[in-house]
Amino acid sequence: MECMAETVAESAYQQLHHMFRESEWERRNVRRQLIADANVHFGYSSAVPMDASGLTKKGQMSAGVARQWNERLGKYRKCI
Repeated sequence: MECMAETVAESAYQQLHHMFRESEWERRNVRRQLIADANVHFGYSSAVPMDASGLTKKGQMSAGVARQWNERLGKYRKCI
């Protein structure tokens, strides 16, 4: 979020965090739009969105890890 807040003009970290955390998203529609935007940007239809939150981490020494929804496991776990 911090990188996005620095990049997007007239935005604030708290506002972006609230939008992504509290808003109800239709996951299928967001994915469709992401793919459509990537296809326009790259000029072909072979772009595939990747979600790294499925990478499970264990232990106390993993950097950049937080408890979050892990779609692959279907529950909250420590993930990237």
